[in-house]
Amino acid sequence: MLNNEGFSKGARTTRRRRGMGLPGLLPAVFCLATAGHLWASPPNILLIIADDQGYGDFGFMGNPLVRTPHIDDLANRSARFVNGYVPNSLCRPSLATLLTGLYPHQSGITFNRPYFDLPHTLENRHRASYLVRRVDTLPRLLSRAGYRTLQTGKHWEGDFANAGFDEGMTLAKPHPIEKDPAFAQLGMKSGHGNGDAGLTIGRQTLQPIVDFVDRAATAGRPFFVWYAPFLPHLPHNPPRRHLEPYAEDSRVPDHLAPYYACITWLDETVGELLDALRQRDLMRQTLVVFVVDNGYVVDPENPNLSVRSKNTPFEQGVRTPILIGWEDQARPATHAGLVSTIDLVPTLLVAAGIGEVGAELPGLNLMPVVRGWANLPPRPVFGEIYRGYAMELEQPEEEVLFRWVRWGNHKLILPDGSDEGAMLFDLTADPNELNNLAGSPQLRSRRQEMERLLNGWWNPREK
Repeated sequence: MLNNEGFSKGARTTRRRRGMGLPGLLPAVFCLATAGHLWASPPNILLIIADDQGYGDFGFMGNPLVRTPHIDDLANRSARFVNGYVPNSLCRPSLATLLTGLYPHQSGITFNRPYFDLPHTLENRHRASYLVRRVDTLPRLLSRAGYRTLQTGKHWEGDFANAGFDEGMTLAKPHPIEKDPAFAQLGMKSGHGNGDAGLTIGRQTLQPIVDFVDRAATAGRPFFVWYAPFLPHLPHNPPRRHLEPYAEDSRVPDHLAPYYACITWLDETVGELLDALRQRDLMRQTLVVFVVDNGYVVDPENPNLSVRSKNTPFEQGVRTPILIGWEDQARPATHAGLVSTIDLVPTLLVAAGIGEVGAELPGLNLMPVVRGWANLPPRPVFGEIYRGYAMELEQPEEEVLFRWVRWGNHKLILPDGSDEGAMLFDLTADPNELNNLAGSPQLRSRRQEMERLLNGWWNPREK
């Protein structure tokens, strides 16, 4: 996916060694990666990315208090991957994985902002945008294959064209919308870096998406829509129609009511988008993916902060459900096996009929599982955690704070740069990761096995 001159040494090493640590998985992975498709034409693709939402904060995930009827309905009609993960629990690197199909240490996008982006200026922001420009991103590849592509919402990579979109809302330059009092409520200024005018999508309007869909349909072109609304992200300032039912429900703690209401606000926009597709008779031709960029747990002491979730290696930060729906093509079912957002780019490329261009990507093509042709193979999933600011660009081995791996019901977290502080959890017995088993003699061989898996995936000490 990267041009040869774009690979860092660490990325090349990762690609070469990827299969060496997992020999038992290769046959199953190969079958998934090479299975063909039988649909007649490439589907439209709608990628919905929630922003800062806990993996359990959906009706279909068992939360009895939060109202998500439209997402629940989508889940009922989708392949449901309930043990999905993001490789990084911070906005920009997580979204970059969805754009590139690469781990943060491969793309170089490990941060929200580079250290030289102090004070925040557009000039400094643009100094890091080459990282995404050098990659054959998902929108770039789809565009070459005849798709029309649209960016809306959260987008850290500057102008939408940097990531290969044909059209978009984020311009990374001063925009008249910053004078709109309603935009100021988003807590952002134009050019701040994570979306500027694009952040109005969902919170203020969905019309740019509807208009784009109509133009693509008129032109007879398949479309790809990146819908990454600033929801339920802070500020938790939902409309009264969503807040009042939670505020009046004695079962809902006060600190959760605004957050839950923003989730319902997001859900409402999902329903409106899907209704727009139905009204245009496009649902049978549209593959819909839903995912969260990273988890979030509201701090009961300070609702403007999160607890043990975002930007951490813990489950509440890195876990997300993944939904893949496609009428008459996707088989509705719940899959308990482990998947990662690293799998979504190769999956969507196969769905679009151009899977061969992503053959060297580290993720799995999930379409055979989505179609009901195959079961998920047993496999580990991996991740890496960094600071929000990068001190140096393209030196992930110097910047990484934690690496983690989940394999079966166990999860190992290793702090990098130190042999102390390893954490091993049994997620079945201890889903909140409170009982560290790293020192258990009974689990010594299990820990060693998982360390080998983690180092076989990526060892930052081996430059």
